[in-house]
Amino acid sequence: MKLILNLILLLMFSLTQFDHKAIRIAETIVSDTLQQHSTKYVILPLSLRDSSFTGFNNSYKVTTLSEDEIKQLKELITKAANNYNKSCTHCPLDLKIKNTSRYYKQFVPALNTKGEKEVWVNCLWDVYDIKKWQNHIIFVFDGGAYYFKVKINLTTKKILSFGVNGLA
Repeated sequence: MKLILNLILLLMFSLTQFDHKAIRIAETIVSDTLQQHSTKYVILPLSLRDSSFTGFNNSYKVTTLSEDEIKQLKELITKAANNYNKSCTHCPLDLKIKNTSRYYKQFVPALNTKGEKEVWVNCLWDVYDIKKWQNHIIFVFDGGAYYFKVKINLTTKKILSFGVNGLA
């Protein structure tokens, strides 16, 4: 992220001698990049293509999330991470979850056959493709606690599954 911003700023600086219109375009790119990168969560639609990762099969129905539900999810994620850290007494630091508000979150909500709302959450410490993470599930192998996934039944407030990536 810093590299991208530095390159854009360098471009802006080099263009100051040539074209004020190009400067405005570069400033817009920087502004858009910062705005997109500051968004820490996205709601992705249910897709059977991703069912092997989310665990949602064709019996699940598409739904969305309200701001209040997102707040509840964030609290449940923090609770689940704290429980994981407490249970992981002999884990190396690379497998301990850091501050959960720091993670980018991809929410995939679905309604189960009982009409209960379940949400699969992909938590990412960093994103390298700013636009891609807002439109596609990002799969990261390894990385330890910098990447973890949790599945929550929002209706019952129960953690259905929790997994932290392994170390390479």
